[in-house]
Amino acid sequence: MAVLDAARRLFELKWSKQLIRYGLVGATTNLGGYLLFYLLTLAGMRPVGAISIMYPVVIGMSYLLNRKWSFEFGEHWVWPAVKYLIAYAACYGLNAAAHEIFYEQLGYNELVVQALAICVLILPLFLTLRYWVFRTRKVEQTETVDESAEEVS
Repeated sequence: MAVLDAARRLFELKWSKQLIRYGLVGATTNLGGYLLFYLLTLAGMRPVGAISIMYPVVIGMSYLLNRKWSFEFGEHWVWPAVKYLIAYAACYGLNAAAHEIFYEQLGYNELVVQALAICVLILPLFLTLRYWVFRTRKVEQTETVDESAEEVS
């Protein structure tokens, strides 16, 4: 019952629209990136080399879509772009480490490792984008007002 209540509260939050849009952007860009990864590894490229090509393509597409559509961020773009690159650099490092451990050392299938890496990184990356990369004063004020209204009721 607690899980259902938590899920209901999640979808009642103002940022649930952002989460849904982020999910759509992520599904689209990650599917394209996963296909590129598959084709590169099918052609004989090592997984870390393939993600080194795939990541810049996916990052560029997802930055533009997330900035304009998911988070509707209309403010300056330079500092958010730098923070976006930092967030994705961390994801790249974790992704490369996952391939090094699970593919190179333990022998798991590289496609399975990549699919699981995507799944593991989805929520932490959304929270990073929402609360660090594309954070605005308007968002901070809206959340404060929403929290105050909940405390009163």
